[in-house]
Amino acid sequence: NDFSNEYQMNQLWVFLDRPVDTGGYGWDIGGRVDFNYGTDSRFIVANGLETNWTGATGFYDMAMPQLYADVAYNDLTVRVGHFFTILGYERVEAPRNFFYSHSLTKVYGQALTYTGLLAMYDLTDRFSISGGFQRGWNQWTGSNGDLDNLGFLGGMAYDNVEMGTVLRFAINTGDNNPGSRGNRTVYSLVFEQQLPARFRYVLQHNFGHEHNATAAGNDAYWYSNVNYLFFMINEQWTVGFRHEMFNDEEGVRVRGIGPPKGYTYPEIPTLWQDITLGVKYMHNPNVTVRSEIRWDWAEPYGLKRVHGPFDDYTQRRQFLWTVDMIVQF
Repeated sequence: NDFSNEYQMNQLWVFLDRPVDTGGYGWDIGGRVDFNYGTDSRFIVANGLETNWTGATGFYDMAMPQLYADVAYNDLTVRVGHFFTILGYERVEAPRNFFYSHSLTKVYGQALTYTGLLAMYDLTDRFSISGGFQRGWNQWTGSNGDLDNLGFLGGMAYDNVEMGTVLRFAINTGDNNPGSRGNRTVYSLVFEQQLPARFRYVLQHNFGHEHNATAAGNDAYWYSNVNYLFFMINEQWTVGFRHEMFNDEEGVRVRGIGPPKGYTYPEIPTLWQDITLGVKYMHNPNVTVRSEIRWDWAEPYGLKRVHGPFDDYTQRRQFLWTVDMIVQF
């Protein structure tokens, strides 16, 4: 939500999906393709794919964030193609998120899509592992285009339904930036726990390092902690709270998404924080209304502390109120 004081359509989303299901035995083949038109498409374009379609400079554009095939045998599934990241808690598709706005960690702290191969194996009913290769952050072709220069993507997950506990770890590493200036490694750790009295708590922790990332050729580090707390009032009403701390020590991550799809900001080493309070109302399974208030504040390091990243670099704080509606059909 990088617009202010105007209406926008974030997602007009269409997908075709055939999930694989072997029941633990035998073979199955499936896949998925997604298309989106709207203001969110600027954030999910892949270098070498949508960037070659129209070259549009407006805030409304089209994207195909997923195009993959799945081949499953017993408890093993192999995914080949273009797919969403396995890192983090929040998702790109609006119906899968409680809040309208995203955390900075989701948009800037990790990739949104990959192109490559990912093998996923269910060790037990509770434990699963995954591993494979990818061609770079939000890349169709480009930085990791050569087969001898692929990055790693993988993780593990624990899901205990009886205890209401989910624990997921994922990591990617490789020459993931379009300039191929050096290795970029990011991991995420997500903990979810169902609590008494219809509360649910989620914690996401990320840490990233990139070699030769700054304009001066220095390494860069960033890390974040995002806390969520949800309370389900009844089957229709849920309220939620989110607090995020994102430390961009060298100012290389939270810099916009760049032309022609958006703005680019200079390197501002900053400690970012935001608090979001939201409510979600599900009128029926097809119609959801969400609203939130969000307060962002930034603490730039060093001499740039007198400046702020908001409102054309004049403010260090920002208040947002948003409301949106999701219609599924």
